[in-house]
Amino acid sequence: EDILRDLELTGEDRREAIRIFCKHKLGVLDYAESLALFDRIAEDSQELRWGMCVMLLRLANADRVPSREAIQSVQIACEILNVDYSQIHASFQQQERQHQDAFHADFDTLGCCPTDSIATIKKRYRELTKTFHPDALTGKELHPDIIVLATEKWRKIQEAYERILAQKNS
Repeated sequence: EDILRDLELTGEDRREAIRIFCKHKLGVLDYAESLALFDRIAEDSQELRWGMCVMLLRLANADRVPSREAIQSVQIACEILNVDYSQIHASFQQQERQHQDAFHADFDTLGCCPTDSIATIKKRYRELTKTFHPDALTGKELHPDIIVLATEKWRKIQEAYERILAQKNS
């Protein structure tokens, strides 16, 4: 369902993609046959073909170090769907770098390191919450602009903490 949602398939195309997937899963269709049928769904949509290849590359990299066979499977898909693998790979690497940069920025926001334990991260989060949470500032007779800045800082701390926990727990 997530893949179909990401590919933005709807209506009959969605139903056909599900049929193809089920037939492939049952062994009725092999990999190349499944992709050739998907290619018919994609018709003139290079964006849909590109999306499928990106999705397959993400799946191949799900464990961080893809096997040679997984990469070859993506290359076969790109060939069948008439998509340039080198462009898909370059785009994927750029997205991964951006994701890593954002991940490290979250740790910087909390003043932690990616190698820190969840307990250490939680402790740091609580310390920052005591300093920046709007409720902690109430009654301190601070200038309203400082309260606004602290509230924004606390929101960023909260978001960074949630993303880090999601990443660590996945």
